[in-house]
Amino acid sequence: MEFKKDLMGLFRRLSPDEQEKAGMLNNYLTEVEIDEVIKSLKRKDISLGIYNLSFMDPFIAINPAHHFNDKIRKKVFQNFSKVAFEVIPKFIAPNIMDVDLIKQTALLQVVSNERIHMLLIGDPGTGKTKIIHSSSNLSPINSFGLGSGTSGVGLALTMKGKEMSRGLLPLAHNGVCALDELNLMKKEDSALLLNAMESGFITYVKGGNNIRLDTNVKVLATANPKGDKFIGKNILSLKKQMPFDSALLTRFHLVFLLRKPGHKKFMKITENLINNAGAEIKEYDLDFIKEYIKYVKENIGEVRFDKQFKDKVSNSISKIKKNEDKYLIDVSPRLVIGLIRLAKASARLELRDYVIERDVDRAINILDNSLVY
Repeated sequence: MEFKKDLMGLFRRLSPDEQEKAGMLNNYLTEVEIDEVIKSLKRKDISLGIYNLSFMDPFIAINPAHHFNDKIRKKVFQNFSKVAFEVIPKFIAPNIMDVDLIKQTALLQVVSNERIHMLLIGDPGTGKTKIIHSSSNLSPINSFGLGSGTSGVGLALTMKGKEMSRGLLPLAHNGVCALDELNLMKKEDSALLLNAMESGFITYVKGGNNIRLDTNVKVLATANPKGDKFIGKNILSLKKQMPFDSALLTRFHLVFLLRKPGHKKFMKITENLINNAGAEIKEYDLDFIKEYIKYVKENIGEVRFDKQFKDKVSNSISKIKKNEDKYLIDVSPRLVIGLIRLAKASARLELRDYVIERDVDRAINILDNSLVY
């Protein structure tokens, strides 16, 4: 009877809806593979579903899970990789306007397989917390909490009797650790954070025992200046209002300063908010983006940075170094490391294991703009 069912199924004509969906398979599969799918479709062993996203053409998938879906997914992701740098940042704190470059940088941090540390420092009410929370949430591995540790979860670990609970840093091992209000960090946590950012592990002393915890994290932090809000525009004055010593500040590869917008900029933001009122992020859009980032993390390994870009990087750093007295932070070798890692992350985002000139240009643009105050 089963054989008869299979045989009769092969002679069944596809419905117009099935024919339309089957036609979409031409974008992903070979003729032989499509014939196999159509035979299964005629027997009603499978069905075809169309997925509509707000930022790309519809694509097809086979239900239930089918071995050809991996090939389809790979092709869909290859197509999306061409626009990922422009599309994904729109899903990071979408109600926070006029900080596109910061969102793009945060995206590159998420997909990087190397440590890139990023600090957003500035006035209250500039959306810093929303940005780091939204961005870190895109990472398959992440943690979010207060730099002060007053959330009940410390940076290293929490002991309840003999039971040990991992803190924010080890929870984010191989992912993004988002720390809000880092200027309120306790002094005893400062050394732990410095070691985690530099070495990828921390050593915690408890009850006379040294406990080593792996903390290969990318730190995404916010901070307010001394006095809570920056006053003035003079570079020397602004430097005096920085809440950290150079030991911590220079651990960050990128530091962005955010100021409350003036009247003109505020009205532009207001107009954008009105125009986008009622627009909500669709859950399946966000699910696709998270799945794409997971695919990047799992399938793109080490990225090659060729020596052909040596002069371009050197010239860019040379210009920055000459104007060092105009910047809030010292120009250290970490800026060079950060630039190279950003370029590699840009390549990974576009599913490449080698850097091209566009990646280097992006990294240089990000670094140049992070120094502007």
